[in-house]
Amino acid sequence: MKTSPALHLPLALCIAVLATIQPLPGQTNSPSAKPPGGDEILRLNVFEVTTESDRGILSTNAVSATKNDTPIKDIPGNIYVLNEAFIKDQIPFDLNDILRFAPGLNLDGDYRNETYQIRGFAGGLPLADGFTISRSFPTEQSAVERVEVLQGPAGILFGNVAGVGGIVNRIMKKPSFKAASSLGVSYRNDSTNLRVVYDSTGPIGQSKKFAYRVIAAVQHTDGLMDFMKTDRQFIRPTLLWKISDKTKLTIEPDITWQRTVVGYRYDYFDRSANGAIIRVPTASNPEESYRHTNNKKYSMMTTFTHQFTPDWAFRASTFTTANFLYDDDPRVATALNGDNRTINRGAADAANGYPLGYVQQQDRYVGNYYLQADLAGKFNLGSAVFRPVGGLEWKLDPNQISIRRTQGGLGGIANAPIDLFAPRYGQYAYPAPIVTYDQQQNMTDARGLYFNNQTNFFSDHLKLVAGIRFIKSEVSNRTRRRQEAENLAAARAGRTALDTKTTGHSDWDQTKRLGAVYDVTKSLGVFVGYSESYEARTTTNNLGEIFAPGIGEQKEAGVKTGFLDGRITSTISYYELTQTNNILSYATGTTGPRGETSAAIGQVEAKGWDVSGVVSVTDSFQLLPGYSRTKAITLVGGSLTAAGGSTTSNLEISRYPRNVAKLFGKYSFKSGALKGLSVNGGFVYTDSVNQGVLSGLAPFPTTNRSNSLIPSSTVWNLGANLWRNGWGYSVKVDNVANLRYYIPSASSNTRALVGLPRVISFDVTRKF
Repeated sequence: MKTSPALHLPLALCIAVLATIQPLPGQTNSPSAKPPGGDEILRLNVFEVTTESDRGILSTNAVSATKNDTPIKDIPGNIYVLNEAFIKDQIPFDLNDILRFAPGLNLDGDYRNETYQIRGFAGGLPLADGFTISRSFPTEQSAVERVEVLQGPAGILFGNVAGVGGIVNRIMKKPSFKAASSLGVSYRNDSTNLRVVYDSTGPIGQSKKFAYRVIAAVQHTDGLMDFMKTDRQFIRPTLLWKISDKTKLTIEPDITWQRTVVGYRYDYFDRSANGAIIRVPTASNPEESYRHTNNKKYSMMTTFTHQFTPDWAFRASTFTTANFLYDDDPRVATALNGDNRTINRGAADAANGYPLGYVQQQDRYVGNYYLQADLAGKFNLGSAVFRPVGGLEWKLDPNQISIRRTQGGLGGIANAPIDLFAPRYGQYAYPAPIVTYDQQQNMTDARGLYFNNQTNFFSDHLKLVAGIRFIKSEVSNRTRRRQEAENLAAARAGRTALDTKTTGHSDWDQTKRLGAVYDVTKSLGVFVGYSESYEARTTTNNLGEIFAPGIGEQKEAGVKTGFLDGRITSTISYYELTQTNNILSYATGTTGPRGETSAAIGQVEAKGWDVSGVVSVTDSFQLLPGYSRTKAITLVGGSLTAAGGSTTSNLEISRYPRNVAKLFGKYSFKSGALKGLSVNGGFVYTDSVNQGVLSGLAPFPTTNRSNSLIPSSTVWNLGANLWRNGWGYSVKVDNVANLRYYIPSASSNTRALVGLPRVISFDVTRKF
């Protein structure tokens, strides 16, 4: 495997850092060793989940549903945990490897980003310790300790960017005063897929005040998908400072550098006139074959925690991320001889003063600047126990895209091979590229105040949960290219240029949450719940107006079980989920009453039920089952009409499969000659997808709906792990039957990503 020069610097940084924190003489560096003074110096507070109660792949507590450590059986909704034991079995190269067996969650057909669907809707941005991180930029899974999936809206907890269908919250690994180190190497057999991860934690020297954790990863992936290549370097040197017995500060920086060639391998589906399914091979769509991406992500999280009493604690956190992406513009018109630089041309460009043909590349910057402060506690009033948590939050998310273009038109040689960085080709000369600004410059400024309380009555038989968030958001959107065109038109007309910047704001909108869990018996409980989500938008219609925020509402009811002393835990939920203010386009040739070509008037409903849980048949044999049945309907209201006709109609959009069943099982040998060996396996069944899509409001011709079919599939996986004398050996086989299967794309009605072929992964890890 060849390594690029960019690979050497992170490796050198890792070696330099590790050299300064190696155990001192006499210090035992083993997983079971205790620091000087005995037990873990800082006990967990209410904001941190208790992992010591995990039994294999069974976890009984979570923090994502209430922002403090809460038993899952007391939460009026469906939340489940993919813990460290489960993650290790997956030999994960990316987030998709972890989420494949997540009940009620479907991976989206787009390997460029971390995209998924929950309960028929796109999931929110993936979280890290409750902070949102743009999915357009790489995240490294070696630093993830557990993943919590909360199904349904979570607007009061996670604010503006929480998904309608649910959220995926990754709990990151923290420094510990218990010394432990490991070095792991993972390999996949399809071409060259190699991954090396180093993880070391413990006290700094003999200190009882400072602990560190360094996680470093290097990954090269080539061949899992056509045209897909990844080179990633990651380092996360974190520090824990025990200021006092009640106060601590954690500093968590990380750096990710990644070079990617993103492959699609899409198949396109449609029906012929006689109803037969037509599958268009990928080769007929060369413009989607690949694109190059360079990512650089620098982030810093700091968390200050003070424990006032055993029952009351304060936490203040900041999170800052600078994400840089250098990319070819994906809106491709013509690919040039396999070169992923592109030519765009169009009449609109000429009208705005740009040439009919030009070469362009894309640069993008996304920043995340967050501040959170929480106060959580516990008190009694008579026999009732109250567990309130409240806080404030501020988020600022700037987003800017710039385009490098050639300055002049390409004329009759538009299809000739071009090298943007060497603008002469044969006898032709091209103008040097200049920097102009295209879509887009966005800014979202969101502020929130939130409060959530869980009250236990009647000796904890009845748990009531209520919460509310007040959200004030301001958004802005400026298309620099549009502004430049306006400046040019104003200069020609001899008038003052208009400001094309659009803004929008909300004055303390609300999202609410109500729920209750009642324990009918020690092993059986019933629950009901209502929750909301809120999404401010920065996009505009053709009139330059910011679209109204998206609002999600869910009603949910179900049962929770914990039979056989918690060996059979499950949550069975029925839900009705609605999202209003969806953006819909008017049919071609029609507009709204003010001339708008699109409006935020759509409403989507999803109804269904899902099951998640863990079955511990014995201490050695555990199962992680999941099942979901979902029906999604688009309802277009009649409040706005076009061409004088009613627009009310009910149209089904089944981009989400109706039935999805998943099962993961693991058996561990606890004694005998096979002690230390575990075997695992499972399957994912995905129902066929008839993708009907609404593309216009009025009228509703049948040509505006596509009935393409994505066939059903059952994908099987097998794996095994062996731990002996500090060495771990793992193997995993994905898609055992080597079945050709498809992952529907949420962004397209006729497109599906071709699933991975049979792939064998190996991992060797040394603990020391």
